[in-house]
Amino acid sequence: MNSIKDQARAAITSRDYHAAGRLLDKAIGISMASPDIALYDMRAAVYEKLGQLSDALADSKQILQIDPKDARGYLRAGKIYQLLNKDKSALECYRRGCKMVPTTVSLYKILKQLLKAVDTRINAKVVRLDPFSVLPMELIREVVSYLSFPQKLCCLGVSRSWKALLTADSRFYGRLDLISDCRRRPKIAVVEAYIKKAKGRLEYLMTDVNLKTESLRFHLKFAKDLTILCIPYRRSLLPDLHKARGLKRLTLTYEDDLGPAPSYHQAMHLIRRFSVLTHFKSMTIGDVEADAHATLCNPEMSSLRVLELEADIVIHAKELFMWQDKPALVNLDTLKLVAIERHITAGLLVNTPDIWPKKIRSVRGKIFQPINSATMSIPSSIEEYDLDMLVPRQYYRPILSQAVKLVTVRYYDGELGHSDWQDMLSNAKAFSLLESSSPEQYREIMSRCNNLEVFIVSSSYESKVNDQDLLSFVKRNPNLRTLNLTNFKQITGVGLAKAVQDSPHLDELIIDGCDQIDLEVVKWIRGKMVRLRQKLPK
Repeated sequence: MNSIKDQARAAITSRDYHAAGRLLDKAIGISMASPDIALYDMRAAVYEKLGQLSDALADSKQILQIDPKDARGYLRAGKIYQLLNKDKSALECYRRGCKMVPTTVSLYKILKQLLKAVDTRINAKVVRLDPFSVLPMELIREVVSYLSFPQKLCCLGVSRSWKALLTADSRFYGRLDLISDCRRRPKIAVVEAYIKKAKGRLEYLMTDVNLKTESLRFHLKFAKDLTILCIPYRRSLLPDLHKARGLKRLTLTYEDDLGPAPSYHQAMHLIRRFSVLTHFKSMTIGDVEADAHATLCNPEMSSLRVLELEADIVIHAKELFMWQDKPALVNLDTLKLVAIERHITAGLLVNTPDIWPKKIRSVRGKIFQPINSATMSIPSSIEEYDLDMLVPRQYYRPILSQAVKLVTVRYYDGELGHSDWQDMLSNAKAFSLLESSSPEQYREIMSRCNNLEVFIVSSSYESKVNDQDLLSFVKRNPNLRTLNLTNFKQITGVGLAKAVQDSPHLDELIIDGCDQIDLEVVKWIRGKMVRLRQKLPK
């Protein structure tokens, strides 16, 4: 053994690295029973000279496996990492070596010196420049436009140059969103100060602060550019709202459920006055007679959000969002939905098939209650539909057979039969499961889904689906874009990584409740440019 080692040293001295490598391979093969660290270190040096850095790194790691306290393994591995331009890996290697190697060893001082040298070199590469000093003003404004107003206020405290650049833009105080991202409600004086700084160029005003009527009247008088307004409702402000003729979005909030709200006639008057209004949101109270006829008419109206509608109403909006405080059904007989395309409501009552809006594409609601089987019909234009547990199961097939354009199905029933599953899932590209009653049903669902794009699970039950079930599901659904695996605790990091690899179109993954997912797998998934939402285990 010693003669072979001496021959290898002589070959290295004469720079015959190929011969030295063959001798060291022979020597390591002989000493497999009791590995010699010196042989691995010599062979790593030979690989390094031959440019075979991956093999050299493998031998360095072998040294660390044999004796984690031997400094030679850390020195050799750190050098190879540096040759591979992986300074951060080299730094971590030297840092770990300084923890593992005894301080009494002579090579410990060399490890400390190399650790300091690599750390200095890495920090020297980091050039800290103020981005505002190098970016053009147009790009700065584009970046700042994505920030909320509270975030912009935080940026003012970074430096004087940031404050000067940000406030130089006339739109900085012109877009006041004091609801989103606000941890606490600002004081009235603070909000009014921000409005004054806008200097009549107010574009957005969103606040739940009850501003003084006189002050708000004054600012609305000069707010010619105001397009979005969200303020608490006060009846005394209605005449002054008409001065902001360019409004496109109007939201009237209220402080509590018993607070004031506009009547039908007031809401109708507002919607008609703003010729370019596209979104109106408010709590409206049915304070008109049951036989009264009102028209919420505006050619530009696209979205209407209200609490309830009880009178005979004609609506020209494309979207209608309704909430009920009480479990009441909205009767389509009393609502004339002329141009409606999307309807979201807490309850919907359809007496006859003829009253369905002609252009409707989406129906969302917790309750759908037909009077009898003869009236169970939906338009063929429907693309998105909710199947509620209150809908008798025998009606699923007629619904799905009539909706030839159906691509999205949401269901609440936990006891669907196999034939109903086949009919429903064969038509749906995007399928959402909401609170199924049986954890075992997840496996049944996934075994029958084909060509889905979105699969969402929202349930507190723990699923029995394992890695094999997930991989089979992904293989049958190659076009998946969104995958929700909430409470799928039997899925491991290996299965999850393979599923992501087999889903080329996946861009969003939810793994809340998957406790066995390693951080390395999480980093790898994010490296695949997949948006990942998860709650990390404690």
